[in-house]
Amino acid sequence: MSHKIHYDTVRAQLKEKELIRTFLNDRASRDHSGSSVDEVLAELGRIYDADRAYIFEIDEVSGMTKNTYEWCREGVTPEIDHLQAIPCSIYGDWLDHFRTDGEYTMYDIEDIAGTPNYPVLAANNIKSLISVPFLISSALVGFLGLDNPRQNSEMMLLLSVAASDLYSEMLYERQREMAVRNAELEIQNRDQQALKDALLAAEHANHAKTAFLNNMSHDIRTPMNAIIGFTSLAAAHVENTEQVSEYLAKIQVSSSHLLSLINDVLDMSRIESGKVQLEEQEASLSVVLQDLRTIVQADITSRQLEFHIDTVDMVNELVICDKLRLNQILLNLMSNAMKFTPPGGTVTVRVVQKPDAPTGYASYDFVVKDTGIGMNPDFVSHVFEPFSREQSSTVSGIQGTGLGMAITKNLVDMMGGTISVESEQGSGTTFTVSLTLRVAESAAGGESAEETPLQDFSGRRLLLVEDNALNQEIAVEILSETGFIVDVADNGKAAVERMEAAAQDAYDLILMDIQMPVMDGYEATRRIRALSDPIKSTIPILAMTANAFDEDKKLAYDAGMNGHIAKPINVPLMLRTLAEILN
Repeated sequence: MSHKIHYDTVRAQLKEKELIRTFLNDRASRDHSGSSVDEVLAELGRIYDADRAYIFEIDEVSGMTKNTYEWCREGVTPEIDHLQAIPCSIYGDWLDHFRTDGEYTMYDIEDIAGTPNYPVLAANNIKSLISVPFLISSALVGFLGLDNPRQNSEMMLLLSVAASDLYSEMLYERQREMAVRNAELEIQNRDQQALKDALLAAEHANHAKTAFLNNMSHDIRTPMNAIIGFTSLAAAHVENTEQVSEYLAKIQVSSSHLLSLINDVLDMSRIESGKVQLEEQEASLSVVLQDLRTIVQADITSRQLEFHIDTVDMVNELVICDKLRLNQILLNLMSNAMKFTPPGGTVTVRVVQKPDAPTGYASYDFVVKDTGIGMNPDFVSHVFEPFSREQSSTVSGIQGTGLGMAITKNLVDMMGGTISVESEQGSGTTFTVSLTLRVAESAAGGESAEETPLQDFSGRRLLLVEDNALNQEIAVEILSETGFIVDVADNGKAAVERMEAAAQDAYDLILMDIQMPVMDGYEATRRIRALSDPIKSTIPILAMTANAFDEDKKLAYDAGMNGHIAKPINVPLMLRTLAEILN
């Protein structure tokens, strides 16, 4: 029976992941210049087979909500005109659920009979609903909901992904509307040339939005495909422990790459400024190539291609570079090669170390070659221009945005290198990236030298402050395996009370989540630092949170914390950080 439950759970998770991938693919393939918020609501209505999909925005200053977008099933009467000034108080505890639980679900209205929400929902013939909030820096600014969903109502991750996409879409639409209004004002105050300039600026902003959405969808789909593919394989071979372990290792590599991309997407200050800083550190070129193979292997197999990786005259394997950017360059070139190579073709990645580098440096050619359809000679000179795609019957059916090579060229330029291309129609294409990289001083065998042996914290006592039960379970298991004796507090207030009542030497360290009900991690830290006992008030406190922006780290230090560990947890990094703090 347990195996059946396990398989049912795996199947449900795979179905939801497939729906998320389909949703992202569909979003990337559309022209985003239209009313795309309405399109997404309609798509969600169909996926969940709901009567109504809607967005409410909240003004906490006035205490009012407003229905700003709505989709209705055929035959269902629209309500948006009657929902333009609704007091927050009418929702009962609905909005509080968003702040504490991150969602509000009601699968049967009779389950909430007798509550303030019941008469409001019953009057509108709402028998069930699912909804997720729009949260900006912990502030509730609105929510996305569906009334009477008949299918997939348990798939809240898909709804959360859609909510993130929709809120970005709403912001872009507001910016576009503001640009149009500004352009209209320019008509009254400036001559015809000034009007043309304003309209051109609005059009450029819209193109920039489209480029951003398409680029992120393109970059995210590659590791997502590897994760979904190897998850399916693991589910199919669940009894083969060795094989499942191998699949999980490959899922970990792709997940790490996906997380790096998501971190860049969420770092809005860097995106808005147009600046991406290189973060150079020691890296093994062999590991880079191994990771590349893992990420693209699922696509290679599904496209029925031959794939080869080799190195020539490699003397200096360890270099100093931005591994994420180098990986991104090679992935873009690989994705391009796979896309334009028919089944039975060959894709080759070769790294050649050249002898002409200055002292302390090494020069490399990264060559990505395919036996695909090739390019027209006239198009080759434009291949690195944004939005450029060759128009021909051969490539018209191949999906793409024309941004990949432009992004690759910019990254190569940032790394001080060059990129060139040779192509012949019907024979294939070869891209060569030439980079000169600093040689790492370490002579050890690659990034495995950076791996941290399992720490022994036997006898050390630790207070884990975390409100999420799953996160508690994961952290307690990891910490207990290294010898920690772990106590758990469900929120900041409980942690402060435990510290007030505890003996001086009760705990060696506190791991503190940030966003929690009752009392957040910042306030809890400030109160612990204010304790009269000099030993308790100076206990090391580390933030362990999904709030991973630079400003979040600064807030943690300003509150009195000694360090910051970002979720998802990088276990070796966490153990190194704990060892440093305790030593």
